[in-house]
Amino acid sequence: MSENETDEVVTISFDWLGKNSLDTWKKPKTRMTRDGRTVTVVPGIGENGVGWRNPLVIEPKGATVISSFPDHRTGCWTVEVRVPAVS
Repeated sequence: MSENETDEVVTISFDWLGKNSLDTWKKPKTRMTRDGRTVTVVPGIGENGVGWRNPLVIEPKGATVISSFPDHRTGCWTVEVRVPAVS
């Protein structure tokens, strides 16, 4: 079995078009893995300044961003994070 077969993908979605989106836009976003570890992402700095196109993973160690994209239909922004399995 390869290492990636035991990794977990955590999806973090949040409102970016709603009434309260300006208040939460620059704040860290968190979710939990199945085994209870906290996954925290923050907006990164890109060519247009601070935003969610290039988010950074704060925790857990070794986690990486797979994708980050807006959904104009739902008004949500989604960040997918690959979290390595605990060995």
